[in-house]
Amino acid sequence: MIGTLGTNRNIINSIVGSVFNLSAPGTATSITAYLQMGGTAGRNVKCAIYKHSDLSLVKATNQRADIAFTTPGWYTFTFPGGDPVLTAGDYVLVAWGNAGGAPIFGNMYWDDGNGPDPGNQGHYQDIGYDGFPDPMVLTGHEDREYSIYCTYTPTPGWTGKISGITNPAKIMGIDVASIATVKGVA
Repeated sequence: MIGTLGTNRNIINSIVGSVFNLSAPGTATSITAYLQMGGTAGRNVKCAIYKHSDLSLVKATNQRADIAFTTPGWYTFTFPGGDPVLTAGDYVLVAWGNAGGAPIFGNMYWDDGNGPDPGNQGHYQDIGYDGFPDPMVLTGHEDREYSIYCTYTPTPGWTGKISGITNPAKIMGIDVASIATVKGVA
């Protein structure tokens, strides 16, 4: 777990997250964050993936309204309408919340940033809750690695060998799906 009970940031009306690197392409299946929400009503949270290069919105998750009031914990969010396919690169994983009724708070936990630019790993945009902006317009950076991660399935790569040819779409006019009929397949 990243962070402790003393190191958290309010996500009420603030999109908050960190830059993480995806080293190989894949399909994102969910985002999980370590959260605690306050308020007597309407404790809503959703997450999203942004491209770090231009802060464009890749995909937002479903909204959850069941975040615990008293005890922080890990909460998983899924993508409605299909999982996003990601290329290798840097992404910003974020969470955003709202709540009604006192006491109002929404905490996401963090630790000091790491990686090549730790002082700028944390990203946030202060904005009223509801639809994720596209692109995200940063209010600022923070030296924080937030307790948020993305589960994904790597894109399968080429696993066969063909006499010096790698990952062809067709060989001698034969589709890869029928590759067993080509001479030289190992």
